[in-house]
Amino acid sequence: MDILLAKNFSDTAAKEWVRERIPLAIQASVVYVIVIFSIKRFMKNREPFQLTVPLNIWNFLLATFSIMGTIKMAPEFFGTLNDLGLAGLYLRN
Repeated sequence: MDILLAKNFSDTAAKEWVRERIPLAIQASVVYVIVIFSIKRFMKNREPFQLTVPLNIWNFLLATFSIMGTIKMAPEFFGTLNDLGLAGLYLRN
């Protein structure tokens, strides 16, 4: 959280944080695929769940998260665009 809430975002610290968690991300991905296909097989001959309310809640939370991300990242994006132009968005280290 320190990286995300810092006044000046440290891309070096963020990259290191991601590098440290690559094994966890791979493990989580494998577990996710196994669970999804297991649930699909389990539910094959069963009646579907009524998920209207949970899906509406999920969509609301996802939209809120996306708006917050846009608000947090827009100043950096437009600042880089203004200072370095379009090429600067891709060439920045």
